[in-house]
Formats: sequence, C-alpha cells, structure tokens
Amino acid sequence: MRLLLICLCLLQAACVSVDGTTNWYQGECQKSAEDCALERAAERMLAACTVTANSYPYARDRAMLDEYAQLFTEDAHFQIEGQPALQGRPALVAGLQARAAANELRHMSQVVDMQATGEGTARGVSYVTIWRVGAEAWSNGDRTVHGPWIVAEYHDEFRMQGKRCLISDRLVKIVFAGPDF
Repeated sequence: MRLLLICLCLLQAACVSVDGTTNWYQGECQKSAEDCALERAAERMLAACTVTANSYPYARDRAMLDEYAQLFTEDAHFQIEGQPALQGRPALVAGLQARAAANELRHMSQVVDMQATGEGTARGVSYVTIWRVGAEAWSNGDRTVHGPWIVAEYHDEFRMQGKRCLISDRLVKIVFAGPDF
C-alpha cells in the first residue's frame, strides 16, 4: 500500500507544470483547461477554414454564385498573379460570371498547409490543378483536354465570422500554365 501511494505521488508530481497546475488525464500529462479550450477553438477554426477552402472548387466550377460569394468576406480581396485584383463580393461574383461564360473548368485542389495566425484568423495554402475546355467546344460536346491548363497555389487569409471561416484574401500564384493561359 505504501509503495502504491509513493508511486501515485511520483506520477502526480511528474504531471505538475511550472505554474503549479496539475495537468493529467488518463495517466498522461496535459495542458491547463484554459489552454486546452484555446487549442480546441483553434482546431475548430482550422477545420472550418479547410472546409471553406475545399468548398471553393465545386461552387466555382458550377458557377453557383450565391454559394461562391458566401465563401468570402464582404470586403474580400482576390488576385490572380499578373491580373487586376478584385475587391468585395460583388466584384468577385462579376468576375466569376465573366470567366464561367468563357470556359468549362474543373479545379482539383488540396489544402497543404493551414495555420492559425491569431484569434479568429488563419492562413492557408492549397495546391490546385485546373483543367479547361473552351465554352464553344464544351457546347459542341467536345470534352478533349491536353494536360492541365494551370497548376497554381492559392495563398489564402481567413477570418472567422460567427461559426464560419471565410476567405478574406486570396492570391493565386501561377506555377505552370498552358500556352493558351
């Protein structure tokens, strides 16, 4: 019994942090309750931001204007390298309408990095491959593609609004582009 008590005391002593709080759960040392709550909130935010980033290709490729607009903050900034920037949801939607009429696209994207940058803010990078068929060919039933049209990176800044994580800034960095880009 005495040996068991000594072992328990040693185990608890090993799980006392510098500030004196006891941080253990199921035999493992843990952070304070406040730190754990902050960590869980950050994890929820990063998950919400990842959902937003992953929702973009579907809404964009199908020109779902309302769903597309709701992925961005009201004052969002969107720029494709080498092209004029778009500012605000109305400009982003107008840009999508113009681009969607010219091409049938499919975006294949993957979030490769997502990090919290502050309370309610995050930064993420997605790799994207864009396949394109011109609108005229598409309307004639031609689905022929000759390799990816663009390989790019989305460099995003996110901001929480309520329980949703929205894109506040997107810079599209072109890595490779087809000859007709």
